Amino acid sequence: MAFARFAAAALAGAEMAVLGDGGQTRDFTYVTDACDATVAALERGRPGATYNVSGGDPTTLDQALTLLGTALGIAPRLTPAAADAREPRSTAADLSMARDELGWTPAVGLSAGLGRQAAHARASALAV
Repeated sequence: MAFARFAAAALAGAEMAVLGDGGQTRDFTYVTDACDATVAALERGRPGATYNVSGGDPTTLDQALTLLGTALGIAPRLTPAAADAREPRSTAADLSMARDELGWTPAVGLSAGLGRQAAHARASALAV
């Protein structure tokens, strides 16, 4: 959801607040990967088991926004804002159970996913 807002703001030439210094890491997940993992868990998961799902490649917010800007052909205009003290500095998922028990691994990397997000944002902006 955040990438949709950043893409829309970039295409509109608007500023977008970035909480913190941009060095926080996240393990972003593309929606089709989340869906595929859910189906795999429904079909092959152990009852009561919990499986971590992510893109498998933790990236800083700065790096992700740079990739988004490259995909859009427009660098997002970012405004620094105070970090949210409730947010962890880093998140990442251990995918070993999903891989071993479900045979699932992420298929859409961050760069490809942001390319798809950028294409959708451009198409949506043209449709308005």
